[in-house]
Amino acid sequence: MLFNYASYALELNEDTLLLSDGTIKGSKGGQLIGFGFTIARDNRNSHFFTTAGEFYELRTVYYDKKLSSDFNFKEYSLDLRRYYSLSEKQSISFQYYSGIQTTGVPFQKMFQLGDFLRAYQTSRYLDRCITTLRSEYRIFPWDNKRKKRIGFVLFTEAGTVLDKFKDWRWDKKKFSYGVGTRFRLIEGEGMLLRFDFGVSKESINILFVAMEAF
Repeated sequence: MLFNYASYALELNEDTLLLSDGTIKGSKGGQLIGFGFTIARDNRNSHFFTTAGEFYELRTVYYDKKLSSDFNFKEYSLDLRRYYSLSEKQSISFQYYSGIQTTGVPFQKMFQLGDFLRAYQTSRYLDRCITTLRSEYRIFPWDNKRKKRIGFVLFTEAGTVLDKFKDWRWDKKKFSYGVGTRFRLIEGEGMLLRFDFGVSKESINILFVAMEAF
């Protein structure tokens, strides 16, 4: 079972003209309360840096004014991941993610393409429907005691956000490519620091976080 709560407040000024008239859902702020469920299969060998196994998840969340939420909508998502070990030091991974939200969702809760395509800022593209496909090659090449905590990745990603899935077209797809480095915080454990450099035709983005992309 799932429970989701959020509270939004905005400071409007001359730089936020699109939000000032209040016609965009969420532009006046508000409270978000939702209940739902998730069904998952997970046999990954690590949650921090997976090199083998699979993860499948179906998620549904309902946001309703009867629950004291200021917004009324439903959200459905499907997350499919598969990881293949090529050797003791190398692996390749794939993820397909798709989601849909009904009308009434505030813009703060919409799917954000930058959460999946690393060449884009998080809030640059957002909408009620999303579909993405990602792949990543991972390697920790060294045996040296000091260097063996350092790894590298190559990734390619494609995806789009749109108002309705029926509007999907191949020419609306965005693409992201890049490289990254990894540093294991504890020898023999999966916890790591991630540095990624993503490139697209439209933008370049740099990420530094303490968890793997997927």
